[in-house]
Amino acid sequence: MTYETGLSRRELLTGAGGLAVLGAPFSALAADDSGPEINLATPRDNLMALVRIQASLREEDVPWWYSGIIYGAEDGQAPRLLFAFEGMEMYWMRHLGEDEFELIGHTVSFLKDGQTGEWLREWRNPYTGELLEVPAATQGGGAG
Repeated sequence: MTYETGLSRRELLTGAGGLAVLGAPFSALAADDSGPEINLATPRDNLMALVRIQASLREEDVPWWYSGIIYGAEDGQAPRLLFAFEGMEMYWMRHLGEDEFELIGHTVSFLKDGQTGEWLREWRNPYTGELLEVPAATQGGGAG
């Protein structure tokens, strides 16, 4: 599913990156004063540590940025560079009750040429030769 936002991919990614930079100092405030050690003695301790690592114990936006490279492989052949990608996620951990949480997230990802770093609008599959349109990959907006 795609949505028309009126923004270019570059404008959207720049804005999302700006939000991530602005939010980063506030994410540090989400940690409680329990000290540098993580206590994993009980299942509850494990759950609280997971929530703190992935999002926040507070109900607040927690930005993530990521990038990487995708390779393809066939039996007996060296892996082939397919493309690079870059994107961001915004997580929010909703408190449902005692020791119950629901992760809500929004994600947007863009593909880049693996050699030049240029944003891709289309991409030729090296295995099939097919030329494919490359829209921004967006998902989220709900629980899950």
